[in-house]
Amino acid sequence: MDQLSSLQDELVLDDPLHEVGVESTPPVDIAIEKEEVIQRLAKRYELPEAVLDKARSTDVLLADPEVFLQVVASYCKKRDVAPKVDAIQPDESFRAVAEALGTTPEVIQSQRVAAASSFEDAIKRFGGIYIPFENDPSRGSVYINNASSVPRDQIMTHELLYAMSASVDGMGYHDDQAGTGRDFNEGVTQLLTIGVNDPLLSFQDTAMALRDGSLETVYKDQVLDVATVLGATALGRNPITSKHLAADYVRPGNPTLKRIEFGMDILSRTPPNIQSNVQNVLIRHV
Repeated sequence: MDQLSSLQDELVLDDPLHEVGVESTPPVDIAIEKEEVIQRLAKRYELPEAVLDKARSTDVLLADPEVFLQVVASYCKKRDVAPKVDAIQPDESFRAVAEALGTTPEVIQSQRVAAASSFEDAIKRFGGIYIPFENDPSRGSVYINNASSVPRDQIMTHELLYAMSASVDGMGYHDDQAGTGRDFNEGVTQLLTIGVNDPLLSFQDTAMALRDGSLETVYKDQVLDVATVLGATALGRNPITSKHLAADYVRPGNPTLKRIEFGMDILSRTPPNIQSNVQNVLIRHV
């Protein structure tokens, strides 16, 4: 618990366990499994030692569902992305506006409660979460839900890729400050995760497998978009490889600029006759 107590002092959450009054088993460190995942990432993508060290310095904690739910919910509340369920105290003007919109304060309140319940259900389906430190957003900790149906090594790979790519502005191609690039970043992160588990699967094969249903994954639509545009570069003279993708993903820099530069790189490597198709996909993300 000494390690966990010191860790909590650095988290964005003031105290992710005691603050929410959770009495179930606290998270435990799983350092051996973490190192195995890091070694697989290092072998597959030939990542520099400095990047691997960022992953090694990231605490990975296994949490039971109750603790995981409370940690994620508290983090989202801190970021003001959790639904509000405080009781509405409507005055006459609020009621009048609500009725003019064809509803009532009571209906609005019930909708807020339903949204909160749906939000909680969504959290329960999370496999893991990377939480940046408040005093240094380029570092953070990973929590893994031990009740997730997704294999633990896949969750850990995905979240440690976040840790390797984290900067003061966000992770990989996700600009947390600007709130942009999340879908593209999830697609790239999960595509790299798939590549660790099946290194012989090309971008084109991945896209095809996702389309015909022979491959299932989290963030399926996002992975399909990324695999499709990267697979298109294989039809040109200078295709983007998985190692090139990993190197660009973890390189330092502002996530928005990285995302734009990488999109331009993809287009430059795509044959002219299909550039417009690739551009139509990229424009949704870049």
